[in-house]
Amino acid sequence: MKKYSKSYVLTIIGNVLMIVGALVLIVSLFLTDKVTADTVLIAIGCGIVALAFCVSLARTVPVLFSKINHRSPEYKNAIIFTIIAGVCLILAIFGLVFALASL
Repeated sequence: MKKYSKSYVLTIIGNVLMIVGALVLIVSLFLTDKVTADTVLIAIGCGIVALAFCVSLARTVPVLFSKINHRSPEYKNAIIFTIIAGVCLILAIFGLVFALASL
């Protein structure tokens, strides 16, 4: 059995969660007749996407606090991805709260 690093496992889990969340949100677009089912699916999809970005942040934030050289490409990539993931996490949480408030 291969031994994978923690970062690789978190990457796979985060990517799978993002795909599942995107599929749930796409399915919710087609349920415009049933308002309750649409809102529930939007809440579930936003919750899954928020969880995926939390997992992604758990992968990149330790790189920012490590003793790595601040000019290295890994550090710069972690900064960029942390900003993008943070913004997307805020949007997903806003969508989740909005969907739960309209139930």
